Amino acid sequence: MFENTTTIITGGSEGLGKAAAKRISEGGGEVWLLARNSEKLQKAAAELNQGQDGDLVKWAACDVTSKESVDACIAQIKERSGTVTNLINCAGIWLQGSTADATTDQIKDTVMTNVVGAIHVTQGALPLIEQGHIINVVSLAGVEPDGNWSTYTASKYGLRGFTDSLRQELAGQKIKVVGFYPGGISTEFFVNAGLDTPPGQPWMMKVDDVAKVLVDLMLLPQDIIIEHLELRKFG
Repeated sequence: MFENTTTIITGGSEGLGKAAAKRISEGGGEVWLLARNSEKLQKAAAELNQGQDGDLVKWAACDVTSKESVDACIAQIKERSGTVTNLINCAGIWLQGSTADATTDQIKDTVMTNVVGAIHVTQGALPLIEQGHIINVVSLAGVEPDGNWSTYTASKYGLRGFTDSLRQELAGQKIKVVGFYPGGISTEFFVNAGLDTPPGQPWMMKVDDVAKVLVDLMLLPQDIIIEHLELRKFG
């Protein structure tokens, strides 16, 4: 299913990124997990490689907000894997509350991680991709504004704009650019932002279910693309 492919996943040490990596590696694909925390990355890769034939899941500590860090990671991937088939930009952080209360550092970190980080990694990976996919995990916040998280919404609208423009930029090449817009997912995403909102809330989708839909986008016939996919909890 994914044999002879290499996929880069940012935000790959946990949550949706890790769940997607599990599906791809189980299908025989090589996966590079990128995230900031080396300890989490090493643990995730070891867990995903357990019971597999060979170490299909590799990792590299990477701060997507730093162009220098991204360039170093891409150089490592190029040296060890050569080419890349797919890129899933999944790294992201949450910020809610009024605009007046947001600190300059919070605003910068949100925009740098959610938008600029995806641009950095795409810029680095593009020369290694001849045919494949670039999937940007945006959020329903990239299509539905909310007054409770204006800065986060702005970052996601920015990522949506980058995704749609990149698709036009790469028209005629054999690279499908997809915008993936899920609602709330049962992960540590909100806990990592300091909120008392653990996984398992009734409005959250199961992470493995969302990962299945995400990964299946890369299994469509070569002449078919889903450019924009919104995912919501049903029922």
